[in-house]
Amino acid sequence: MTPTAAAVGATRFLRRADPKIVVVIGIAGCLGNELALGDVVVGTEIYDFLAEARAEDIPELANMGLATPRSGFRLVPSGKTKSTTKRLTNSIMEFSSEPYVNWQKAGTAEFNNRRSLDKQKRQRLLDNKLVHRSPQFQDGKIASSSVLVASKNLRDWLLDRDRKWMAVEMESIGVLAAVEYWETPVQTVVLRGMSDFADRRKKGFDRIGGGSFRRLAMNNATRSSLSLKMTAYR
Repeated sequence: MTPTAAAVGATRFLRRADPKIVVVIGIAGCLGNELALGDVVVGTEIYDFLAEARAEDIPELANMGLATPRSGFRLVPSGKTKSTTKRLTNSIMEFSSEPYVNWQKAGTAEFNNRRSLDKQKRQRLLDNKLVHRSPQFQDGKIASSSVLVASKNLRDWLLDRDRKWMAVEMESIGVLAAVEYWETPVQTVVLRGMSDFADRRKKGFDRIGGGSFRRLAMNNATRSSLSLKMTAYR
């Protein structure tokens, strides 16, 4: 779903439900070095890396006469960022040990019980550190825009701009834009499960078990919203 479609859907939801809190749950490509498939990121800042970006020629190539209509330009991001509600994000990260352990156990059990992954496949994934033995939960920055990132070059381009970005996806920036312009204040939380590594391996991971890692990532993100008690819901 593109940011525009997400914004339209969120506006319809806001109009119908008039909520006090909006929780954005979904999947994302992993950018953080310490993250693996099935881990969950709680978004603190959502960065639209294409919003009002400026395309400009690369002077070095132009001066050498190497720039062509098909090459020799670069994108300069504008740095448009939207923040989630800090109080809610902090309340999620300050959960007690018992709910966190229960969340990890549920995610581990789902991974181990995936019929599409035999014991050898699961062990290879663990040995290559593509999956943690127990899912992890971290907070951090998320890049969000209308581009589906399945390219190592684009992934590296994003990280060159900010090594602290943890994940990349397409919907959250649209939802937060809708909330920003809504008539009444609405608090926001963003929870994204890691389903791939935002590079050329994305299609391969999506095919495993007919989308097993997409479902695992989504389920872990959903369980985090249910099992980790947020103070706003007490």
